[in-house]
Amino acid sequence: MFRNLTPVALFTVNKIGISSPYEYEVDASASYDRDARFNGKVVEYEYLLANYKFSSTLSKIRYVFGSPGQKLIRVRVQDNNGDWSNPVSEYVVLN
Repeated sequence: MFRNLTPVALFTVNKIGISSPYEYEVDASASYDRDARFNGKVVEYEYLLANYKFSSTLSKIRYVFGSPGQKLIRVRVQDNNGDWSNPVSEYVVLN
């Protein structure tokens, strides 16, 4: 019997700063499903940016924060079996 392994969320944060000094890119494309050899894949990304939470099929998103200061960024990913990874978090200081 196949036991699904949960996926793993990984991400980096890069300052873009084009449309605003607080424009950042969150890149979760390094996330992976530990069941890849059984055709497992990441199908959904859940982003928490400060207090704004949303899901997307995109592994890279750009977001403009409204103000400077310390911001929490959290990502978790879902595999094609419907299981979610543990969330991973990082604090970014915008100034």
